[in-house]
Amino acid sequence: MLDSGFWGRFRGTMLVVLGLAMFACAWNMFILPHGFVGGGFGGICAIVFYLTGIPVSMTYLAINVVLCTIAYLILGKEFSFKTIFGIIGVTFFLAVIPVPAQPIIGDKLLSAVMGGIIAGIGIGTYLLQGASTGGSDILIIIVSKYKNLSWGRLYLMFDACVITSSFFLPERTLETVAYGFVFTGIQAYAIDVVHSGMQQSVQMFIFTSKYQQIADQIIHKHRRGTTLFESIGWYTKHATKTIFLVTRKRETQEIFKTVKAIDEHAFIAVSNLTNAFGAGFDAIKAGFSKTRPEDCSLPEMAKPDADSTHDA
Repeated sequence: MLDSGFWGRFRGTMLVVLGLAMFACAWNMFILPHGFVGGGFGGICAIVFYLTGIPVSMTYLAINVVLCTIAYLILGKEFSFKTIFGIIGVTFFLAVIPVPAQPIIGDKLLSAVMGGIIAGIGIGTYLLQGASTGGSDILIIIVSKYKNLSWGRLYLMFDACVITSSFFLPERTLETVAYGFVFTGIQAYAIDVVHSGMQQSVQMFIFTSKYQQIADQIIHKHRRGTTLFESIGWYTKHATKTIFLVTRKRETQEIFKTVKAIDEHAFIAVSNLTNAFGAGFDAIKAGFSKTRPEDCSLPEMAKPDADSTHDA
């Protein structure tokens, strides 16, 4: 039988492929037919397409050859390989998904909204798997590697410059630029929804008399650390231990099943967390430079005066 590691990698690869297909579909089916310009390097490729007729897929591939080198040097081999896979994948889907001669949705606003939703979900899906389609994705990942900033907000700021420049294209109006901003704004919001939804963390307090068996299962089966607190149920005056753990929200249902299988009378309290940092969760990011251990040491305390004998 195939091990769980294989299925995990297979599932991750399929999610990356799905995200890439959604991203390409949004551009070819909803954005290019109306002559909109989105943000980032995709928007730059669209501008080249409108001016020269060169397919977006070819321009996209050419630009990202250079950016792959940057990803390799800064983000490492694993990210670079996933970036190459993402670039080839999105280039393939941009090439095979046809751009309809007539927009499939006639209403420009609705087309921009639909395109933004589909593209945002696609981007959020493959970014969560550590993949990238190159372009602005590389810049976003580099910044988020060192700063706790919203992916969607970073995309929105970066893309604004590209969309604004589309105003100078032939036969473009402020209305066309506005639709480009609608597309990018919806896309940014969809990215954040996917990111926060999949990465949402919760804290759980589990009150049970079978705390040892449950804690062992959480550690070995669900790969989550637990902490046991001494506690007393004041109604029964019975001393016991309470299990505390932090996990992803998407993992709670499986933990519920484990707890119920061991002790169906257990009491569980769950609450959402704004963020969780550390091993198994998001990395602690405090800037672009690493803090040295000696920088965290306390300054040497001044020695008291010889005649100073009272407490502070």
